[in-house]
Amino acid sequence: MGFSLMLLLFARSLGADSFTLTPLPLIAHGLDNTGQIVGYGVAGETTYGLLYSQGRTSTLFVPGSSNTLLFGINNIGQITGYYDAHTGGTHSFVYANGQFTSFDTPGNVAATYAQGINDSGQVVGYRERYLRSGELQAFSTTAAPTEQSRYKVPARPTQKAWTMRAT
Repeated sequence: MGFSLMLLLFARSLGADSFTLTPLPLIAHGLDNTGQIVGYGVAGETTYGLLYSQGRTSTLFVPGSSNTLLFGINNIGQITGYYDAHTGGTHSFVYANGQFTSFDTPGNVAATYAQGINDSGQVVGYRERYLRSGELQAFSTTAAPTEQSRYKVPARPTQKAWTMRAT
């Protein structure tokens, strides 16, 4: 799918009847086996999560957020990504059955960035720690994220995780 077509789909999803071709950042990040694509686009100062499915583009936006970015989709239709909250902080989420489930990894964490989700609902990504500017740590959930989820965080900093196979 060309950049111009994706740009047109994004503009129409925001209600635009026409648009001028400009360097609008539009990035696709995830693809499932049915051809659904997730990613994000920027309009003004706001970043919107985008889902392209069966010829239509939909925007997804976490309530109470200033930006929403979609990064992964599995073959069950669960979507993961992260958002910036109006109240501060960057948090991860899983979107399934019309509901956003927000989560953060435990500990002294400034931001959590979910990047991928497998067909078992396990999420991978990375987190940024407070007081250690620039220190990134990969994480994975041992099940679909909830408040009671267990997380695996390697001891070595400056790692990012992008994808994971089902276990």
